[in-house]
Amino acid sequence: MSQQKSRKQKKQRSEERILMVLFSLSVIMLTMVAHYTL
Repeated sequence: MSQQKSRKQKKQRSEERILMVLFSLSVIMLTMVAHYTL
């Protein structure tokens, strides 16, 4: 039972990391677009 719990947490952590990376990439893209338009 404890193994399943740890596995679930690990998966959640990796998903959060992917979301953070995507978010940072979108922010960088937005800043670049803003610089080009302005």
